[in-house]
Amino acid sequence: MSVADHIRLNPFVGIALPFVCGLLLGDSVTGYPFLWTFVVAATTCVALSFFLTFPPKLPNFLSRFSFSHSSRMLESRMLHGILIYLAVFFVGAWYGLLVNRPLPLPRPQSYEAVVTSTPVVHGKVVMFDLVISDGPNAGAKIKASLLRDTLTHRWEQLRVGDGLRAFSTFSKPWSRPTEGHFDYARWMRIHDYAGMTFILPDDWQKAKVSLLRLSSVERSFIAALRFRSRLLSGLSANGQSGAVLAAMTLGDKAGLSKATKNDFTVSGASHILALSGLHVGIIYMFFMFVCSPFQRKLSMLFTLVTIWAYVFVVGMSPSVVRAATMLTLCSVASLLGGSRMSLNVLALAAVIMLAFNPNNLFDVGFQLSFVAVLGIKLFYLPFAHSFHFRWWLPDRILRLCAISISAQLATMPLTLYYFGRFSSYFLLTNVVVIPLATLLIYGVVLLMFLSPFPPVFQVVREALLLLAEKMVGAVSWIASLPGASIGDIHFNRVQVVLLYVAMLSLLLAIGRIRRVSVRTWEC
Repeated sequence: MSVADHIRLNPFVGIALPFVCGLLLGDSVTGYPFLWTFVVAATTCVALSFFLTFPPKLPNFLSRFSFSHSSRMLESRMLHGILIYLAVFFVGAWYGLLVNRPLPLPRPQSYEAVVTSTPVVHGKVVMFDLVISDGPNAGAKIKASLLRDTLTHRWEQLRVGDGLRAFSTFSKPWSRPTEGHFDYARWMRIHDYAGMTFILPDDWQKAKVSLLRLSSVERSFIAALRFRSRLLSGLSANGQSGAVLAAMTLGDKAGLSKATKNDFTVSGASHILALSGLHVGIIYMFFMFVCSPFQRKLSMLFTLVTIWAYVFVVGMSPSVVRAATMLTLCSVASLLGGSRMSLNVLALAAVIMLAFNPNNLFDVGFQLSFVAVLGIKLFYLPFAHSFHFRWWLPDRILRLCAISISAQLATMPLTLYYFGRFSSYFLLTNVVVIPLATLLIYGVVLLMFLSPFPPVFQVVREALLLLAEKMVGAVSWIASLPGASIGDIHFNRVQVVLLYVAMLSLLLAIGRIRRVSVRTWEC
């Protein structure tokens, strides 16, 4: 099958590729001249495409110079496609430049805001997120650093959902020079932060603030964060097992110690601590199983509503929104009779997420998740079909290993580039951790329904904490094995591209060899 045939079967792939290239161009330039150049270029491409679709009638004396009808149709169809792709490219460039224009931040001012994240102590300051509730920046998300007052300790009273009145200066996000490839300013834009601020101890006070200037979605989001804070309070006082549970199910990593984070990183289990498609997928399967006696469309609708409610509760982080979007599109494709994991669905999910926030393109999690799904689609079936066990349990373990190897192989160049580390026992880690994580997530979902029954709730809660403790112990043991991690690996962007080109070439060569061998055998 030719490339053109693949694009015709997967039209959103043809849209996603030029759109992504346009976003890259828009991110690399600045200034109004480029902004208007992209607008004019996109408009010109659309106008020419319209001209080809509805060509004007030529005068008689020019008609003899025109090409034959068939060749003219073929050329106009090809040119029409090229112009559409160019228009998408220039729209992407315009949008990427427009979104990343610097925000006009005001001078020092008084404002009212709502605390939207758990305050965390960092040295002499306590850091948390604010949503401005009044003034010209109403609705803006700000990363706040509050200098701690060592006399009154008023900052210890701050909780998620509290209102405060403060006076400070907003500044645009900026990056500190680091040895790695992490861009803090980019990370803040990805997570929708409009700016940063530093608040002195005497320049703030708790207050009842009005949320009327915020949209209904933002008010609902703050209410969901308050509910999440109440859930976290039941896990925060249970050591690292409770902290791991809070990170896995509610996306709060504030209670994790450096030792625990390091063990999960070294062993290759850090993806368990970050809410992603794995966690959302487990919850999706749980509710689809519970709703299986009902009509398929009805059960899928209820499950998707539950998934998006969960996304709201955990704070709508980009990774969870991305996973919920992909699950929603896959479910709709399944109902329409299409493939759940087609390239078309994957490309459509990417276009939707980049349309809402072009900076997602530069998010490490965005890149890893899409590349992992693509790797599973490309590599899983060849791995799974190469070996097969007659018994159910070994076969399930084999399929889990095939998924893990496929995702790890696809994401390895990016992992080496961003983190400079390779976990040697990632396969052992996933075989141990993923089943335990599945049980823990199922247990926490069950725990939410058992809250009206305190005795049963307490028993299930203690069982989950014990299971989480065993998982932390297993991860620590794997991290302590000799050669558990290979560090100090330095990759640049050119090497990443070359490594992916080599992997793709090898995959195409293996596919060609297999086709040739099949033809030879048939002859």
